[in-house]
Amino acid sequence: MKLHSKMVNSSLLILITLFLIFLYSCDLISSNILFVLSVAIVIVFSLYKRRIELQTLFLLAVIVFILGRGVIGAFGNTDVYSVIWGRAYNLDSHHVDSLLEFWSYTLLFLYIAFISFDKQVNEESAYSFSDNIDYSFYRFTFSCCYYSSLILIPISSYSKLLAFIGGGYAGLYSGQTEYSFSFLRLITFFIPIMFSLALIINESKIKKQFVFILSLFLIASLIVGQRGAFGSWMLVYIWYLTCFKKKRNSTFMLVVLGAVCLPLFQFIEAYRSGLGHWDNVIFSFFTNQGMTFFMPYFYSISGIPPVHTILASLLPLGGIFQTLSISTPETATISSWISSGLSSSHFEQGYGVGSSIFVELFAFSGNNLGIYLPVLFLFFSFIQIINIKAMTNRKYFSVFCLILPYIFLLPRGSIGQLTSQVFYSIIIVSFFYIIYRSLPKKLAK
Repeated sequence: MKLHSKMVNSSLLILITLFLIFLYSCDLISSNILFVLSVAIVIVFSLYKRRIELQTLFLLAVIVFILGRGVIGAFGNTDVYSVIWGRAYNLDSHHVDSLLEFWSYTLLFLYIAFISFDKQVNEESAYSFSDNIDYSFYRFTFSCCYYSSLILIPISSYSKLLAFIGGGYAGLYSGQTEYSFSFLRLITFFIPIMFSLALIINESKIKKQFVFILSLFLIASLIVGQRGAFGSWMLVYIWYLTCFKKKRNSTFMLVVLGAVCLPLFQFIEAYRSGLGHWDNVIFSFFTNQGMTFFMPYFYSISGIPPVHTILASLLPLGGIFQTLSISTPETATISSWISSGLSSSHFEQGYGVGSSIFVELFAFSGNNLGIYLPVLFLFFSFIQIINIKAMTNRKYFSVFCLILPYIFLLPRGSIGQLTSQVFYSIIIVSFFYIIYRSLPKKLAK
């Protein structure tokens, strides 16, 4: 019965999507109507589920951090289709139509992927793993990451604060034109590893230690105006309450989180940009967050990037390519390719237009929308399969927890963040395992 219901929901959404494509291709509806209907349909299907899941939170991130600008524009405020980055860009009707078409199809196809591979798992058995676990090694690894982070976070925070004081928010990225390896980056790997281990060990002391170290990391990020990590971990917290702890008041918590984050993010934007006032806080929130909305347009005017640029955006190869002089800072990733192409001076000063998984997949698909949409479907089907398997399999759960914060960052992030997280986390855990096995048993516990 549940399988039948899933197939009906998936088939219905596919038929609706094909019908919308037909209407739009025949000029029976405008791009504005296509966009509004796409957003509304996805919201309705999400509400129909009556529970918050991974796809609900991910789609919330997409709508809030990308598509909010398009929603405002679709209801008549055309000012949102103008943006200044190096110079003023005032999109004409053709480019607006292309943007709305791209985001409409993207939203529909990724949600089709999520619900096509959805599966009901008994709540009592979800995340209750019965296989044998070497808790002593898990505790050892957690402790190594924890105490290393206690050392690295203050050093990293001090370094960022000096850069922020000297050059503002852009000062944090002023070195992006020169590749360099820093051990301080290990923090970004340690924290997801600790999150995964804390949930598997599932002990109060371990969880409190993780919350403490995560709080230090997020406070340090907020002080210098970095909001992405805070936003993604807040969504992880909602996932933790809803899926892992199976709390029933998660919708209320989501509303409270939104009420807190909206003014907080606006304050941080004003703080790091030196703005003296807020005009229409809701409008400002969506327009400030929605820079990624223009990424497909920026990509279209930046030209086709080299193959190694696309590969480095998908896989952890950027450092290797730059070390071997295969790529330059300007061609390191699709994000740097677009940012430097729009304004090389801004790029050298540390400014950038960000990234987006959707533009990366579009570039990987040869800039062909007909190829991009199936690739998009396959990618998010893969994410959903990992999500479902993680509910009953500890190994999948370990990997899922490693990438969960970065899944929520994907609308404004890179696939390379996911692959790097998995690749380097395996190396880090393997390194700790070698140390663990070499220690006397009494010390290893």
